[in-house]
Amino acid sequence: MHLKRSPKMKSLFLGALTTLVLNTPTPAAAPRQMPAPRLKTAKVIKDNYVKAFEDGRATSFSDYLNICKDFDYDTLRIDKGNAKKRICLGQYRQYKDKIEIKYFLTDYTGANARDSFWIARFDKYNMEQYVNGVKIHELCHLTFHRRGNIKKIKLKKRQNALLPRADAIQVPQKPKEAEPFVVNVGTLSLSDLAIIGQYNEIGAEIGRRIYERERYLKSRNIKEFFKSDAYTDAVESGQIHPGDTSAKARLKEYALLANAVFDRWLEKEKKNYAYTSLGDVKGYINKAKVSKFMIPEKSDPDDFKRRVSTCFTFPIDGKMVDFSAFILNRQMSPQPMVQRAIDAYSSQNKLYRAPEMPFQASVPPAFLAMRGLTR
Repeated sequence: MHLKRSPKMKSLFLGALTTLVLNTPTPAAAPRQMPAPRLKTAKVIKDNYVKAFEDGRATSFSDYLNICKDFDYDTLRIDKGNAKKRICLGQYRQYKDKIEIKYFLTDYTGANARDSFWIARFDKYNMEQYVNGVKIHELCHLTFHRRGNIKKIKLKKRQNALLPRADAIQVPQKPKEAEPFVVNVGTLSLSDLAIIGQYNEIGAEIGRRIYERERYLKSRNIKEFFKSDAYTDAVESGQIHPGDTSAKARLKEYALLANAVFDRWLEKEKKNYAYTSLGDVKGYINKAKVSKFMIPEKSDPDDFKRRVSTCFTFPIDGKMVDFSAFILNRQMSPQPMVQRAIDAYSSQNKLYRAPEMPFQASVPPAFLAMRGLTR
């Protein structure tokens, strides 16, 4: 006798079958692994891609990558316990001035179908073209640091009106002469320091995209681009033709490339760098306390522009191009938790006001007292 199953019974049966499949261990044979790199102690990479371009040793990121052979490789085992974690694929360690690249050993032991899906991502990260993309990203950080140390604190001396000393004896016949008040002031505001940190990451991602573009020009395979965005969509649909030699087409392509990477970073990555930006801001504040300099309410425009230009200058189509012109008009702001820290510090009235204001009004009383001066 044939019994007709109810919709509820069908649903329970399918649910039980799905659970069984997802929790069944995969076969012992894992996807093909890339060969592990020879581990070694890296030497310091001695130049940057701008210098290599100027010297005629590299006209592209691919050329520069052939020059740079010295990387540290850190081997990390990936299994069902850590496959879902966010793991840094590479890192430029500024205090060592070296680049460290991750190599992943994937272990499928005891993994079910869902676990295997997450583990398999790291096999992709071991592919040569992906590893080279990570190297370019970190080489961009290295170049930004060496060309202008974009996060380094720079100071300018400010001197304005003469201020009387607090201990001056008010004797008409022998008054003490007033002395000029000189104070060291940083060139970056707290907000702009946080924004420069974001530009540092966006610029490195644009550099990586330009490297993927170089590979695409050789193979004409859209899979050379690992991340999809408005630029890759335009290339695939034929709206943009990389390699077009006309000036108008190149400007259109460069602008789209920069803004597509910019948009994707803001959407996908900005929140992930909040703690990095917060560390930069707190480090700036602590440095100001220790070294007794003031943080400006507004950045020095020339210094800010130089730092931005450093983050967005790349070799492309045989030339060194400054991409900052394509993104400078975009609105940027610190992450919310970073902005709260900036607002808390600003509320203490410790910022150096804009230079056009009267100098006496721009210097907080605490700084005057520290120098034995009054208004």
